[in-house]
Amino acid sequence: MKLPAIRFSIRHLLVLIALVAVGLFWGQRHLAWTSAESEFREMIASHACTPEDFARAKQLVTRYPQLAAEWDAMNWAVRYGDVDLCEFLLRHGANPNRSGSLGEPPLYWALQRDRIDLAKLLFRNGADVSVDSDLDGCVVTRVPGIPIGSSLLHVAASRGDIEMCQLLLDQGMTTHSGNALGQSPLHGAVLSRDLAIVQLMIDHNASDAADNSGLTPKELAVRLRTKYPQDAAEMDEIARVLDALIGRPRYTSATNP
Repeated sequence: MKLPAIRFSIRHLLVLIALVAVGLFWGQRHLAWTSAESEFREMIASHACTPEDFARAKQLVTRYPQLAAEWDAMNWAVRYGDVDLCEFLLRHGANPNRSGSLGEPPLYWALQRDRIDLAKLLFRNGADVSVDSDLDGCVVTRVPGIPIGSSLLHVAASRGDIEMCQLLLDQGMTTHSGNALGQSPLHGAVLSRDLAIVQLMIDHNASDAADNSGLTPKELAVRLRTKYPQDAAEMDEIARVLDALIGRPRYTSATNP
């Protein structure tokens, strides 16, 4: 049986060619996007941190701005980059509040790097540490060595970073938040063995609420005096200052002000 001949007009051929061209265009575009997304994610996962890596990241984000919103992108930039890289990602839509793979907000890495400039940049671009924020006061959940549920104020106080403590308090962070051990930021301040930070917490309405083991900040100070005899004078002064908290109204729980 002879098959009927298929005839194409010039118009049909042009339409077919156009459809093939469009298909190839979108196919190549999809492949290019997939490749760029994979490369960008690999930079973050491998903790790439050379100037060349940052320049390449900017090239990719310039072409595909949606990459700036990738999970962990802002944390990577704050952890390894500089103000220029962080500003670049924020301009392209990065979220200054999005927690990373360890449950840590970008502000955590600014704190760990002692980069008050990066912290201020994040605040200027919408970082929120208030207890009413979606991050519940920027709680750190899975960072090794830090009790679950610690706020950034816990971390800054225990590190003895008074400038960061002041910034966090100015932005609305409370001294009444508690971690999984029931410790308040005032416990962290005592652990720093820094009188100025202890006084800062007291000035921001800290109370002498005990942790889950029943240890108040003053009792912790007494223990630390024994453990660090070289700091005995400082710990004695901290204990004396903490005496002023006795009788101050307490909140029911460190985790529930």
